[in-house]
Amino acid sequence: MDAAPAARAVGSLPGGGWVGFAPTPDGYRLQYGPAASATGGGRDSRALLVAAAIAYFEESLAEAPSGLEATQSDLASLLSWLRGGAGSPAEEALLARACDAVDDGLPGDAVALILRAVLVDLMPNEQADPVDLLVAGAIRG
Repeated sequence: MDAAPAARAVGSLPGGGWVGFAPTPDGYRLQYGPAASATGGGRDSRALLVAAAIAYFEESLAEAPSGLEATQSDLASLLSWLRGGAGSPAEEALLARACDAVDDGLPGDAVALILRAVLVDLMPNEQADPVDLLVAGAIRG
């Protein structure tokens, strides 16, 4: 029996497979399937986790595989963890707003808008679309 917590998919990627996240003893990691591979640590990993959350709230990916779908509660836990490791005061404040928006039941596009600002803080020199970042990660993975 597998004791590891299950991965949660935020959606299916163009061309096959899915992307999501999985809890680990140290927090969360980005997860691709069906052949699971995770990104490395660091700020790029945080940026990809934020990109996955944006994709979830914007519903910009095809439906996640049955039984793996992430829930709002899963995303709230992910955002709370991200907030705990915020690298800058701006990132901390934005993640606090995103957590509050999820707790308050605001529409997904409102949460995604806040998370897009977090992504800019994490990757100030990038103009990439969150889905493009996730697809590129799947290709590298």
